[in-house]
Amino acid sequence: KKLLDAHSVAYGRPKIDKQQDWTLLSSIAEDGMIMFEAERDLDTGDPMDWPFEDDSSLFKEGTKIIAAWGDTEEMHYHGPNNRLQGEVRFHADSSSVRDEDMFDDIVHKGGGEGSISLRMNNFTVPHAWETWYEWKCVTVADLVREQGLPNDKPVHLIGFEMDLDPGILLHHIVLYYDTQESYSKCDPWHSATSMMLIWNKGQSKTFLFPENIGMLLADESERGGKGLGMRPKSFRLELHYEN
Repeated sequence: KKLLDAHSVAYGRPKIDKQQDWTLLSSIAEDGMIMFEAERDLDTGDPMDWPFEDDSSLFKEGTKIIAAWGDTEEMHYHGPNNRLQGEVRFHADSSSVRDEDMFDDIVHKGGGEGSISLRMNNFTVPHAWETWYEWKCVTVADLVREQGLPNDKPVHLIGFEMDLDPGILLHHIVLYYDTQESYSKCDPWHSATSMMLIWNKGQSKTFLFPENIGMLLADESERGGKGLGMRPKSFRLELHYEN
């Protein structure tokens, strides 16, 4: 039984660190599963190690983790299926506290006035294609008309929440915006081009701007957004699927 401290800076076999910082505390292999417990300093001082920073606040991203496994004692390419990626909050007060719960407390119970929804409804991924991009465009005027978005006062976006049901084939999501409302076609060559948000499989399903910060979304009041910067007037929701 051994635990090796290694790093990788490119696609390929990980390189063993000169400084070994992980200590294997216990391990067990049974019923086709391996469970182990290990420890290391939060910040080892080794430039080849990633320091574990305080990630307890929802205003900061959790810690990204990846895993891969094989059926031999030697390291080799894991293949497309023997791998996982995710996001963990190692400094969270309780493992039972989910990002979605913290998001709900801050946004819905903490003074948020409402929400809007951008959805890819009733879309079937073509199974003949291994990878597929699909997009949908919407204007702020659409949101005012169809979802009751207020436009008689400044309205700011303060957070996002992903609804990934079922989301099995989803690889990543990108949300673009444009300060122009008109577009000739809903595609990457004619519509919104400024990136607002990107989500990748394994990330937290929620995102919040820092406290007291938001993005102006709608404002047809007398102030008209003056002094608040250029507001978006249209969006393109782009989804990448993998069969």
